Amino acid sequence: MYFDNKKINYKVTVKDNQDGSTTDGTIAPNKVKVTLDYIPEGKDLIKATIGHQQNTVPEGRKLIDGSDCTACHASDIKVNGPSYTNIAKKYSKDDIGYLVSKIIKGGQGVWGETMMSAHPQLTPDETEKMVRYILSLKPDKNSNQNLLPLEGTIAFKDHIGKDKQGIYVLMASYLDNGAEGQPESTLSAQEKMVFKSAKIEAEDAIEKSDGLGNWKALDETLVGSILHNAYLKFDTLNLKNLESIKLSTYFNNNYAYEGDVEIREGAPNGNLIGKNHFKYFNKGKSALKYYDIPVKPKSDKNTLFLVFKNEKDKEQYITNVNWILMNYRR
Repeated sequence: MYFDNKKINYKVTVKDNQDGSTTDGTIAPNKVKVTLDYIPEGKDLIKATIGHQQNTVPEGRKLIDGSDCTACHASDIKVNGPSYTNIAKKYSKDDIGYLVSKIIKGGQGVWGETMMSAHPQLTPDETEKMVRYILSLKPDKNSNQNLLPLEGTIAFKDHIGKDKQGIYVLMASYLDNGAEGQPESTLSAQEKMVFKSAKIEAEDAIEKSDGLGNWKALDETLVGSILHNAYLKFDTLNLKNLESIKLSTYFNNNYAYEGDVEIREGAPNGNLIGKNHFKYFNKGKSALKYYDIPVKPKSDKNTLFLVFKNEKDKEQYITNVNWILMNYRR
């Protein structure tokens, strides 16, 4: 996980049976590509894979390869239609909406008289991924500026000030020299480490107990219909040095909410590491409230459960959950 301005040290090593190793200098550092990219929420990993394409096939490229696009387009040469590189040179990210519409609806006249077939079978989301991949092929004279050394320190700051939290991708790749006398037999290797936000939206829980549902309020997506014994399960998380969890909840007006949230590790009845009580009623005013809940986990890494309890009235709603934020000892 990452949080504002967190810094970590990293080191990349490469060992190849024929080429040698970066450790003893037989593989030159400039033969290894190392990048760190911030990917906003909901975006494809195309940005992170630029420069590593020999190792990773972006989702947009997979969608293109699985469609009929190759009948009219190629990467670097004109077929019936323009090359992807020329399209990338002509358009920018500001034209994504236009290009998505053009691909789905079809048309002609932009690149001559050649007719572009409609693609109604493609969804807007699929088409946007294809467009973003094509635009990523634009020649960039400054692309090497993002390359990192094999060893150093990275800081997480590109997300600060953004409405939504994305992910950071630290990626390293190496293309070997191939077998002796067979330069075309090159093999590639690529590794990546993904850093997720310490803030996790409730709707992103990997498991919700029966009866829970999502709804919107104040432009936030909430998990509601929370009654006695309801729970949210979050994927395996780093619990080492975790001091508290900040919980964002929403209470509607003119309803008497009450109950407890238990924070447990490993299972709905697992080790109890923190607890908080909710009670809210206001006839005319709803409220978005925040609670800092101290926690004392026993394991360094585990799944996390929010378990809701109301033994007094099992049919009374307890709260609506917005997100959780993991706070670690610095």
